[in-house]
Amino acid sequence: MKHLFSKLKLSGIEKAIMLANIFAAIYWIGSRFISIYTFAAVGAVYEFLWLPVLFVLFILPLFSFLLWAGEKFKVRSANLFNLSMALITVFIGYLIGN
Repeated sequence: MKHLFSKLKLSGIEKAIMLANIFAAIYWIGSRFISIYTFAAVGAVYEFLWLPVLFVLFILPLFSFLLWAGEKFKVRSANLFNLSMALITVFIGYLIGN
């Protein structure tokens, strides 16, 4: 993981956004495949984390877009990657959910 971040040359906020997006993607897409309420502990963790994950999925892409706009819409930007990853996660999550 450290090797990936060294090649991308991410700042601290970009690393945090990327890790939050990866966690949200695993959480949201994983919840579509796992029977959440079969085990009480898994259901409790799911219910405890749904609001922060919802925040990450829908607020951080807006924040990434603003950071990308601040970079004058550079194509080789980590913020564009974060924005794309979040949008793809939401799109796949809705496709799998329906």
